[in-house]
Amino acid sequence: MNRLQVRRRGWLVARVAAVVFVVGAVGVSARAEPPLSPSQAAFLKAELKRGEDAFVAELSRITGLPEAKVRKARPAKGRIVDPLARTMSALERELAQPLNDEQKAAIIAAEAVRKQTVEQAQAEAPKR
Repeated sequence: MNRLQVRRRGWLVARVAAVVFVVGAVGVSARAEPPLSPSQAAFLKAELKRGEDAFVAELSRITGLPEAKVRKARPAKGRIVDPLARTMSALERELAQPLNDEQKAAIIAAEAVRKQTVEQAQAEAPKR
């Protein structure tokens, strides 16, 4: 095979892979869950707020900071890949000292509980 045939074959493989990817992505989105009803959406929103409030209260208890400062330390939703790391660094700035290992472990555990609450609420909302 000469170089031209290799390049053409590589281009063909890339095009086929792109088509397979697009068809797969469209197929996945076609099987998506139906949208939530207004009451289901309200339930989900209330559960997510309740979970966030409990998380903030737990962080406040762990760090000794007021809840308002803990809320301020939380990054906006969807902007940060790892919001927990951003939250912990902001809490350290507020405290003017690094978090100790026990505090970090407790914050990580509280984040796990928050994530579990979110997953449960998302699974429960369509059933309401």
